[in-house]
Amino acid sequence: MSGSQGNSERSTMRWVSLARAAAFLGMNAAALRKTLERRATRAEDGGTEASVDGVQARKFGRLWRVRFSSAWGGPVSARLVLQSSPRESARNGQKGSWS
Repeated sequence: MSGSQGNSERSTMRWVSLARAAAFLGMNAAALRKTLERRATRAEDGGTEASVDGVQARKFGRLWRVRFSSAWGGPVSARLVLQSSPRESARNGQKGSWS
């Protein structure tokens, strides 16, 4: 893979919140956070990173941000960013059950 191809692939992948990534993976946020913390390593630039089964994560301040590799079926991160969370839907005037 050439350097320019790696940069374009990297720029199309989006960071998503830990809660959205956990929901996509079918687990709760605490379990994903603990898994990432157990596999965390220090990056060359001094940041904290973790990688588990094609899920890459990086700590920005105190928050983990997650992105999925292409092994997860293409631009999964972009789809997750576009989906609204239940909390956002509730703010948009939807009342009642979460169905």
